[in-house]
Amino acid sequence: AGTYQDETGKAQCKPCPMGTTTSFLGATDESQCVRCGAGEYAPYDGMATCIRCPEGQYSTAERTSTATCTNCPDGTYSEFVGSTDASDCAPCKEGYYSETGKPCQKCKEGTYQDEPSQGSCKNCVAGTYLNLTGATDASNCTKCALGTFSESEGSSECTPCDAGYYASEEGMKTCDLCPYGTYSNLVGATSIDACLKCPAGSTSTSEGASECAPCIA
Repeated sequence: AGTYQDETGKAQCKPCPMGTTTSFLGATDESQCVRCGAGEYAPYDGMATCIRCPEGQYSTAERTSTATCTNCPDGTYSEFVGSTDASDCAPCKEGYYSETGKPCQKCKEGTYQDEPSQGSCKNCVAGTYLNLTGATDASNCTKCALGTFSESEGSSECTPCDAGYYASEEGMKTCDLCPYGTYSNLVGATSIDACLKCPAGSTSTSEGASECAPCIA
């Protein structure tokens, strides 16, 4: 099966083209190589039988090429082998996503998805974080606490402000700098009150100082 010979005196048979096969032995013409049916494909020449489409793919009887199957669209997936139509590709539910032909999977930390049938998840906005997977709504993204920030979208955690900085509000994208003439050696400061005046004989010549420098002789 999977071969034919339309000439006499030959040492070997000719393979049926990819996407086709024969259902019997002794085929005498390429026209006896029949196309694979719905839910099947033949990716190589001379295949003895068509094979069923794998999970995440499907093939219809009317398709142009029977050498391949079609991936389920983004945001959908078929758990069955031998699917015959795009309708066999079930939508991913909220909190999940699926890239083309791949299984639905939970949204990663820092992301969420509030709609079904999506090929990606949405990022939590800067100033918020999310340390859970499979989130289904933007409300699952929590504002960064006082003294912390998240500069990028899709954060799974907030970062404490460096020494010389502070965050006096929740949901900060960046920390504020201690003013000139002050310093703070505290990490994660929550108020400008953490910025202390430089003592006599010293100064800070830039904002965001973590220490004061002695006055030059």
